[in-house]
Formats: sequence, structure tokens, C-alpha cells
Amino acid sequence: MLVYLLGLVFFVSGASFYFNLLPLYMSMVLGITFSNLTRIHEKLYPLLLSTEKPLYITFLILVGALWEVYFDYRLALLVGLMILLRFMAYILPMPLFKVILDFPLNLPSRFGLSFLSSGGIGLAFAVSLKLAFPLPLTDLFLSVALFGILITELVSPWGVRMSIFKLDKEEKK
Repeated sequence: MLVYLLGLVFFVSGASFYFNLLPLYMSMVLGITFSNLTRIHEKLYPLLLSTEKPLYITFLILVGALWEVYFDYRLALLVGLMILLRFMAYILPMPLFKVILDFPLNLPSRFGLSFLSSGGIGLAFAVSLKLAFPLPLTDLFLSVALFGILITELVSPWGVRMSIFKLDKEEKK
């Protein structure tokens, strides 16, 4: 089953790359179609869960081989700006979302920090753009994305702790 599934993913990725489409999106369409239109999805999810970590480690090794590491002040400035914008995007709209959604719980204003971790999807998106558009600008984009993802992944447990502990303190009062 795993070989069949990986073969489908590689075929769709290769065909989409040949037709100048982003392989990440075509694989996503394949996954949506395969899991919703077949009856085999009960067997598929446990298989994917059991192979997620080895495939993720293989993906990270390939990303490391693709990445041309360099660091200068302009890159640091872009990474800092990206992280600042992510923090603002997760914190500032929370009061507006509470009003729009009419949320019954009184969430702390820093609750958005619990969503800082993007996992592998941000990394996959950055690598997909790098492979689809091999320009010098995409090398810079990949470096900014990888450093930004690394920093936010290191900071995200703190964000979860800040938002949940404050919520726990308010519930105990």
C-alpha cells in the first residue's frame, strides 16, 4: 500500500512538474481525491501515521541538500521582519475574531501565539516554490523561510505556554 501511494505521489509530482504546475498542490489534490473517493482510507491513515516521521526526516535531509546556506545582515533583517509580521498576524486580530465569531470563552489576547508552529507545510511550500522557480530570488526566499520556520518552531512552545497558562489562570479564578 505504501509503495503504491508513494508511486502515485511521485507520478503526480513528476507530471505536474513537467506541465509547470506546483507539485505540492497537485499532490494535495491527489490526497484529497484518494482519501475521499476510495474506501481504503481506513487503512490509509494508520499507514501514513506510522511512516510520517521517517518520511519527514528524509524530506528534511533533501531540503538540507537543496539549501545553499548563507547569512548576512539583509537576510537577518528579512527574517526579523517576517517573524515580527507573523507575531502581529497571530496577536492583533484576536479581539476582532472573538467579536465576529461570538466565541463564548474569554480567550486571552495572546491566544493566537498558540498557532505559531507551522509544522512541515511551510517548509514544503518554500521548497516547492524553490523547485518550481529556480531564480536567485527564490534562494533568498528559501533562506528566509527556513530561518523563519526554524525560529518560530523553537519559539512556538513558549507561545503555547503563554496562551494556555494564562487561560488556566483565568479559569481558576
